[in-house]
Amino acid sequence: MADTLAKKGSGWVGFSGVILIIAGFFDIISGLWALDHKSTAGDQILYEGNLETWGWIYLVVGVVILLAGFGVFQRAQWARWVGILAAMLGIVVEFFWMFQTPGRSLVYIVIASMVIYGLTVYGDKETT
Repeated sequence: MADTLAKKGSGWVGFSGVILIIAGFFDIISGLWALDHKSTAGDQILYEGNLETWGWIYLVVGVVILLAGFGVFQRAQWARWVGILAAMLGIVVEFFWMFQTPGRSLVYIVIASMVIYGLTVYGDKETT
């Protein structure tokens, strides 16, 4: 019975891990882009001269989320909780963009909710 549940939940854990890896990779790319464009005119207008700071924040957060994505496959509990926290914060932030890009925001919220579901329901260490 436990073997059947572990197999059933491993798809959700795999999905959550892959989504975290993709999100971490995109955050790393965003951080590197921001660091590369820190002295542009758009930096002064849009980010009030803090594009370099945001670049470092995205880079560090991206690395942590990427590592958590790989840790989820090992059933590491720290990775599970980092993934849940990252998805929860992502949902909260996405509500601020809801009226600007509603379609993208809804898709993001649904995917992040699925990550939270997968990690909370099936993210415990396997009992065999």
